[in-house]
Amino acid sequence: MDLTTKYLGMTLKNPIVPSASPLSEKLDNIRRLEDAGAPAVVMYSLFEEQITHESQELDHYLNYGCESYAEALDYFPEQWTYKVGPEEYLNRVSRAKMAVDIPVIGSLNGVSRGGWVSYARFMQDAGAEKVLYSAAFKVADQALSMPEDAVTLIYGINHDLYDARRHRLVSAASCTTTALAHMLKPILDNLDDSIIMTASMSTVHAATNSQNVLDQVPKARAKDLRRHRSALNSIILTSTNAAQTLEQVMPEIREVGFMADSVRIPLPTESLIILNLTFQSQIDTLGRSSIDGRLLNRMYREAAVGNQKELLVFSEEQNVPADIVGMRAAVVIEGVETHTRTGFVDVDLTRIPTLDARTLETLETSHIQVPVTHAKIFGWYDNEYGSYTNLLGDLTVHVARMLD
Repeated sequence: MDLTTKYLGMTLKNPIVPSASPLSEKLDNIRRLEDAGAPAVVMYSLFEEQITHESQELDHYLNYGCESYAEALDYFPEQWTYKVGPEEYLNRVSRAKMAVDIPVIGSLNGVSRGGWVSYARFMQDAGAEKVLYSAAFKVADQALSMPEDAVTLIYGINHDLYDARRHRLVSAASCTTTALAHMLKPILDNLDDSIIMTASMSTVHAATNSQNVLDQVPKARAKDLRRHRSALNSIILTSTNAAQTLEQVMPEIREVGFMADSVRIPLPTESLIILNLTFQSQIDTLGRSSIDGRLLNRMYREAAVGNQKELLVFSEEQNVPADIVGMRAAVVIEGVETHTRTGFVDVDLTRIPTLDARTLETLETSHIQVPVTHAKIFGWYDNEYGSYTNLLGDLTVHVARMLD
């Protein structure tokens, strides 16, 4: 039986790959896995927070009490001479690659704004050809732009921008950004983005591993005290970088000034995006707005059977989280709750800096009434296995095919 398969551009003799575990800490174990028929091996994970913790602990013990004995530190080597960084891990990756003929795959868990990118660079230097993230990029220095070989891709939105010759670091954004992008795509495909006056979203999000099971005493000078509260017993207001990441995959949204926030709730999975958009609309002779709930739902209904088929689902049911668990679509639109309201905004033209006094004098009035339509749209997504994991898999397959 031929069990040959492809993964990340590599041809493997079978799909049974040992995952990250302590087994790969020893070179002999990696050789034994190859002898047993493993087509590749995933190295044990490199945890950024562990490296940081070890460095801080070493620094503490080297400096504790140094004020009492000024010469004491002379007996100890400098901190950097100890093996508390990623070097040992990277050396093991390099040694494993030389010891076996099967592919050796690195595993990374970053936590800081620059950790994901910097540690991925270390892995590349150790021999990794491509690095695919299941998280959004966070550049440590906000004054710097994204590296030329890094790209953020969402399957079904901009995955066709992947260039195998140019891009070495690929981010699959996040579960929330993926759902949000698929909610916005039908609107941007059908309406001029210049008529969007304001945009914001809130995600009512299931609990994640970054939260505490029980209340915890915050560290000194902690800014966000809610992050230390129990995920099982609290509704926690927090932030999300979905808006910033969205701009990387949908550049046209940058001019809108998108706002985003998150509310964590005690659920194991399933989340809900509440999308708010304000449009500059038009009023017909019967007083009806050019944008209403029927129009928006028609866009979603057509997208669900068109270019976003299986990526966006339009539902006219009254759903609850349990109904969406395991659904592989990026987002499920709750069509029965799509609604709009139109009103008029009084605009004082004298407050517009680009209009000079001469122009204002030619006008009959310095005030005009502008019709605006506010829309509220709801979208469910399975932030764990269903939506995001499946689309991450689709993106991985796409990257692998481009490597052939």
